[in-house]
Amino acid sequence: MNQEQHTPHSSSKDLSILKELSLSELHERISQLEYLSQNFDPFGSKDDFNDVLKVFSLETLEDPFALTNQIIFLLENALEELQKRGRI
Repeated sequence: MNQEQHTPHSSSKDLSILKELSLSELHERISQLEYLSQNFDPFGSKDDFNDVLKVFSLETLEDPFALTNQIIFLLENALEELQKRGRI
């Protein structure tokens, strides 16, 4: 399988979504992604995190490494967008 099949968000799709978010929505997105990156164990049960994973279309990823990489990728993009807006 190629990388595109493992990641539900392409770079350009995620970036266009971020540009459309209000500042408060962007902060909320970052909070959710930080929560996932700090608390989610990709090798454990997804049950407690399903709602947050669904927000980012990550609930279907089975590969723990692809899931972790996607969370980090989304968080980095959100932080970069916040920085572009001069809010960091």
